[in-house]
Amino acid sequence: MSVERQWALLRQGDVAQGLTLMREAFEGTPTPSTLVTLGLGYLWAGKYETAWNHFQDWMQRYRVTMEAYLALAGVARWCLDDPIAASESWKLGLGAQYIDMAGGIRSPLLLWVASILRPDGVLRREAVQILGEKVEDPNLHYS
Repeated sequence: MSVERQWALLRQGDVAQGLTLMREAFEGTPTPSTLVTLGLGYLWAGKYETAWNHFQDWMQRYRVTMEAYLALAGVARWCLDDPIAASESWKLGLGAQYIDMAGGIRSPLLLWVASILRPDGVLRREAVQILGEKVEDPNLHYS
């Protein structure tokens, strides 16, 4: 079943069937794409603890850290009203083994948004400093 169909089921309210198909796709072909699709499905469905465990299990099993997975795991913790664990996950994303093609901007942006939604001067200064370093990095080019 296509990813589009899986998401259509979730959007139409058939969350159980959509997640079942996402889970089957992931179990049949455990790739980064199916991992993220299932993790996002869990987030969509409000299954935040399951989403957190999903990303953590993958990283532990394969001994790999990816900024995208840590960012989404942090979103799950944020949704569980655990801003400290969310921020810790996003900070881990700063030093992940693998970052996205944008140079790992996702985690600093999440830290910055978190510092605004739950005012924290220390976190905001840290996030702004990290974002400034990303912007000034000559190896990164933003369009």
